[in-house]
Amino acid sequence: NLESYRIGTTKLDLDGMEEQDVNMMISDALAVFPRNCRALSSALFQKTRGNPLFVIELLESLVKRKIIQYSLRKRRWVWDDAEVSGEEIAENVLHLLTTKMTALPPGTLEALKVASCFGSQISHLTVELLCKSPCYEGLKVALDEAIQEGFLERVRSSEQTFDMTSAKFRHDKIREAAYGRIGANERVRYHHDIGMALYSNIPGFDADANVMLFTTVGQLNRGISLILEYPSEMRISIAEMNCKAGMKAIECSNFESAYKYLKAGIMLLPDGSWNYHQTLCVELYSLLSRAAYALGILDDAFQASKMIIENIKMIEDKLDIYTLYIKILFAQDDAVKAFNTCRWVLRRLGENVPPPEVVEDI
Repeated sequence: NLESYRIGTTKLDLDGMEEQDVNMMISDALAVFPRNCRALSSALFQKTRGNPLFVIELLESLVKRKIIQYSLRKRRWVWDDAEVSGEEIAENVLHLLTTKMTALPPGTLEALKVASCFGSQISHLTVELLCKSPCYEGLKVALDEAIQEGFLERVRSSEQTFDMTSAKFRHDKIREAAYGRIGANERVRYHHDIGMALYSNIPGFDADANVMLFTTVGQLNRGISLILEYPSEMRISIAEMNCKAGMKAIECSNFESAYKYLKAGIMLLPDGSWNYHQTLCVELYSLLSRAAYALGILDDAFQASKMIIENIKMIEDKLDIYTLYIKILFAQDDAVKAFNTCRWVLRRLGENVPPPEVVEDI
């Protein structure tokens, strides 16, 4: 350190240019009036954070790919603002941002880590719910700071106001870098805490409960190893949420997601659930059987339907699952067992079913 030796030094702050300076730079490079390239300059500023070297490199890249090109007829440079805005962020800018992440204030870095747990985008509803929890009350302000720093960008639909803006990462690699800041041994706890914060505040969002259901359950399930240590009442409550999420996923023909929700719901069932929560058990296992059958996971479909058949006493209460059970047997190329099961069920219902040799003669 030169100062420790009492040598006079001058510090120069090498921050990026302001947006108006970028505009003047582009205006000079393309020989157009500043007002005619303001939208272009704004897009380049957002993608480079005003770094002069990156501005020049990105501008040259756009010219080489003919996104910006010279028109002989108009005798000037022309471009499509929408096409420029849709360009991916450059690799060198990504490196700049991921390196810059280490120097962020703790609150802003924490907000990026929370946002990364939801994938590439965090919705305004999620932010609103999390802000109701003391642990995340500063999330909205911190996300705004992350947007100002260039790590996130606003995403707003026509129905949303400015205050309801969702935020998304400007690139998948930025999201990966933010998620990577969460230690591998901390991630289960991280998702669990986020899920519990959402879970505790969902009742206040009745109109949006269905929208937030999948988000909340998704976070809780990633922390399921911790939830298994909870009292039975809490486990049943979260199992019911998984059952509801699985049902809605099946209604949308999203059988893969439904399968995951229903498996998690069954995992959460405490001992003795068939005695005390029979309705929930039947719903979970029957929906799982449907989802697994649709996905071709026939062993799971068979075992789930068999579980209901073994635990429900009244034959009339098992007719729906028997129908699926027989379909599964046919899918497993076990036609004999399927026929015998049909015959046995019909006889239990009082129907006079002919023996197999009579059926063959018919």
